[in-house]
Amino acid sequence: MPVRYARRISSYRYRRDRFVRFACCVGCCLASLSLGAGLFLLESQASRAVFAQDKVAGIQAVTAAEKTPAQAEPLAVKSGWQLDENGVSFYLDQNGVPADGLTIVGDDTYFFEQGYPKTGFVHSELGIRFFRDDGVMMIGAFSFNGQDYFAGPDGVLAAGWTNTSGGLRYYNEDGALQSGLVQIDGQLSLLDENGAPVSGWSDEFDGIYWRDQWGRTVSGETEIDGVPYLFDDAGRLMTGLVQMSDGTRYYDADGNMATGEVSVNGNLYRFGEDGIMLESVKLSVPVIMQNPELPNGCEVTSLAEVLQFFGFDVSHTELAENYLPCGTITYQNGIMTVPDPEKEYVGNPATNSGWYCFEGPVIEAANGYLADVGSDMTAVSVTGADMDELAGWLQKGKPVIVWVTQQLADVRRTGYTWILPDGTTEHPYGGLHCVVLSGIDGDTVTLADPIYGEWEAELDRFAEIFAGMGSRAVVITDGE
Repeated sequence: MPVRYARRISSYRYRRDRFVRFACCVGCCLASLSLGAGLFLLESQASRAVFAQDKVAGIQAVTAAEKTPAQAEPLAVKSGWQLDENGVSFYLDQNGVPADGLTIVGDDTYFFEQGYPKTGFVHSELGIRFFRDDGVMMIGAFSFNGQDYFAGPDGVLAAGWTNTSGGLRYYNEDGALQSGLVQIDGQLSLLDENGAPVSGWSDEFDGIYWRDQWGRTVSGETEIDGVPYLFDDAGRLMTGLVQMSDGTRYYDADGNMATGEVSVNGNLYRFGEDGIMLESVKLSVPVIMQNPELPNGCEVTSLAEVLQFFGFDVSHTELAENYLPCGTITYQNGIMTVPDPEKEYVGNPATNSGWYCFEGPVIEAANGYLADVGSDMTAVSVTGADMDELAGWLQKGKPVIVWVTQQLADVRRTGYTWILPDGTTEHPYGGLHCVVLSGIDGDTVTLADPIYGEWEAELDRFAEIFAGMGSRAVVITDGE
C-alpha cells in the first residue's frame, strides 16, 4: 500500500477512536445529568479521579476524605471483654451493649449486671448458682469455704435428695451437703460424711437401730427380711421382756421374738406362737428367813429378798438397822400410842413387841439403800393393783412385795387399841404378814415367804386376802 494511503488510514482510525471515547463520555455525562446529581469516573492511563455533579456547583473533583456519607466507611463496633478506667473487666455483647443476666461466653457461663460479672452465690427464681472469682459458673461438685456443693448442668445448686455420680446425697436449701443426724420432712435421717444415707443395721452409742434407704429409723413392730422386730419410739431395737397392748413378749439380744419355754435371768417363761407370754411365770426370788434376827420383820425381809433378786448384796438386818424408819410405842392403861404405820414401823422388828408397817416405810428403806449404792432403780407403790396387773409385773421380771396374812388366814383385827398421831384410834391387824409374789401359773401363785419359805397357794384365795388387806403392793423398777 502507498505510504500516503497508509497514513490516511491511520489518521482515520485515530480520529474514530477519539470520537468513540468522546461519545461514551458524553453519554455518561448526559446520564448523570438526567439524574440531577451524582458521581462519574474519568480514567486515563496515568490517573483515576472521582467527580461529583451538583445542580448548583456543577461537576467537580473531590478527594477520598470528602466522600459523601453514603460512600463513607462505617465505624467499628466494640464488643467482648473491655477494661474500664479502673482496670476492671466488663463485657459488651455483639451490639456493643453491656451484657445483663445469664450469658454464655465461649465455653463458659457468666451472670452480668450492666456488663460486670457477678461472683459467689447468685439467687434466681430457678434456684441458686455459684460463680467463681473470675465470674465463671460452677457445674458439678465443688467446695467453697469448707462446704461441699453440687451444681447441675444448668448451674443450679442441688437441694434436697439428689442423685449424683457418687450415689444419693442430701443437700440443704442453701445447697450445702449435709452429714450426721438431719431433720428431713419431720423425721431424722442419718447421713455419712459424704452426705449419703446410712441404711440397714447400725450399732450406736445408745442402742441398735435399723434405718431405711433414706437413713430414717423405724418404730413399733417391723418385719425385716421376713423376721419380726420391735423398735421403741426413738428407733432403738427393743430386747428383753416387753409389755405390749396385747400381752408381754420377749426379745433376745439380737431382737428375735421368743416362742415356747425361755429362761430369762434364771426365770422360766412360756410364750405362744404369737410371742405372747402365757400366764405361767416363775421368778427365781431367793427366800430369806426373818427369824431369828427379825421375828417381826417380814416387811424388811421381803424387801431384802427382792433386792437380792436384782443382784444387790444386802441383808435384811442391814436394811432394818440402817434404813427402815421405826417409831416408839408408849403404853397407858392398856392403850398404845403408836406412830403412823404408813410412815414408820410400829415398834422394833427385831423384838417380839414389834408390830408392822405399810408401804411407805418399805419404800423409804428401799430408796435410801438404792441411793447409797448409786442405783437408778427405785421402789414405788402399786397399791390397788388387781391380779392382772400383778401378773403384768411378774411378766416384766419384777417380783411384787404384797401384804396378806400368815398362810392366807382370814383377815382380822385384834382387841388392842392404837392411838395414831392424828388422834384417831383403830384396832390393829392380827396375823398381818408380808411376802413376795414370785410366780403365777394358771390358778396357783408362788410366794417367797420369810416365815414359811417358798410355797404355792390358790390364786383365788390369795386374791381375796390380798384385796382384804387393802391391795397393798410395792415393786422395785428401773422406770418401766
